[in-house]
Amino acid sequence: MNIENNVNKAVNLDKYNSDEKKKIELKNACRSFESYFLKQFLKEALKDFPSGQNGDFSFEVARDFFIDAFAEKISESKGFGIAEKLYNDLSRYI
Repeated sequence: MNIENNVNKAVNLDKYNSDEKKKIELKNACRSFESYFLKQFLKEALKDFPSGQNGDFSFEVARDFFIDAFAEKISESKGFGIAEKLYNDLSRYI
């Protein structure tokens, strides 16, 4: 599930002027970045977490799916504030 695609589907960008479209696209990019950052952070934090029996590959795949979904949910909500900070800093240039 890609946050940017979901937001673009929910928001019809045709009704906005050029600057508003750029701000919406920037907000989507900032959320995507925060989600990616959180995924990398969680994967690193959980890399030593015990895996399934005898190196069960299915457990590792399930853990990766969980991390992806968890990171996206965090960034969809208020998140850690990374997306908001990036957006506030970068939107001044639009």
